[in-house]
Amino acid sequence: WDGGAYELSGSAGFSHVAGDAASILAIQENGTHYFQRPDQDHVTVDPTRTSLTGFQASLDFEKNSGKHWLYSARVSAESPAFEINDAGRLGTADDIDAFGYLRYRETTPGRLFRDYNVTLYNFAGWNFGGIRQYTGFDLESNFTFHNFWSTHLSVELFTSALSDRLTRGGPLMKRTTDVSVNGGLFSSFSSNTQWRTFFNYLTDDIGGWFFSWSGRLSIRPSSRWEFSVAPRFFRLHDTRQFVGQEAGGSAATFGTRYIFGTIDRTDISARFRLNYTITPDLTIELYAEPFTASGQYTDFGELARARTNDLRLYGTDGTTITEQDNSEGNPVFEVTDGADTFSFSPNFNFLSFRSNLVVRWEWRPGSTLFLVWQQNRSGSGDPRERAGLGNFFDSFSAEGENFLAVKVSYWLPVR
Repeated sequence: WDGGAYELSGSAGFSHVAGDAASILAIQENGTHYFQRPDQDHVTVDPTRTSLTGFQASLDFEKNSGKHWLYSARVSAESPAFEINDAGRLGTADDIDAFGYLRYRETTPGRLFRDYNVTLYNFAGWNFGGIRQYTGFDLESNFTFHNFWSTHLSVELFTSALSDRLTRGGPLMKRTTDVSVNGGLFSSFSSNTQWRTFFNYLTDDIGGWFFSWSGRLSIRPSSRWEFSVAPRFFRLHDTRQFVGQEAGGSAATFGTRYIFGTIDRTDISARFRLNYTITPDLTIELYAEPFTASGQYTDFGELARARTNDLRLYGTDGTTITEQDNSEGNPVFEVTDGADTFSFSPNFNFLSFRSNLVVRWEWRPGSTLFLVWQQNRSGSGDPRERAGLGNFFDSFSAEGENFLAVKVSYWLPVR
């Protein structure tokens, strides 16, 4: 109403899935639902069920025009049994989410900027048992200069809460308090040479942190050629990375050991694109992405008590932990706790290279021939070592598959 300045919208829907008891049990216990959580009373696993019915709903109110002030508020929910993954995509169910923002903008060019805006966001979420899963605040700013370069800067705070996901179907676990800052600088979108750079840094209250940097350079030297490269670097130090579950835990964790470790993870990747237009009807397009990632684990332990993130570290409190290599050279960690002995081997060093080369020829309007060459290469490096540029370039020569395809589409001139 008011000429579109204000908008109220919403949605509602339901899902119903049916099958044999084994299939429905698998849905109840998968990562979208986790009905088996031992300290929740609003959901329970029923191995005899042969169907699940759930619902979703959302309501939005937004002021989306005006000289300076804009705002929005949204609430949405997916019930614990809501399930659409046979037909769509649903990351998690059992969620009630609230979101809102207040924005001040200036669209009249001034002495320093063509336009700018500053926005305060607020996020909050609960499950249907009333457990607060997150509360966050984000202050963002965006500025456009007179040469059409632009910049972004934001600061985020997520306060401590309880997660029903961190133990992968186990009891509630305390989330950390996180503070992050991210920003970027972007060139003019109309230039034949475009670039951007973006960074993100986060730290939490138990010694964890991560840093990421990404960039993109796109060059159009002529109307026929276009080249772009988008590198990315990611480094993570997480002191509560989930490793696995073992039987024999204490009553404080409902008889199961929820094992965590400190991971030092590194990802390096780059996306290359090259397009050449021979004629408007004949083009060559190349996409290639080398990638490497590694993770080295230390300081293993099991969750000491539900609703905390305290660990009972292995090697203390009457436990021992030893390390040896398996036949593939990957370190295996063996833990002894009284009469119980178990082991795990979580380290990894992975590399891959994927590419597509496509020749497209539209020999008559609506009728097109495609020649496709696809590569899918993968391999592994030393799991004790952090991924580096050597692994990145090794991905080009890793073992893999070559896939060749010819596709023809023909437009039938039916009148």
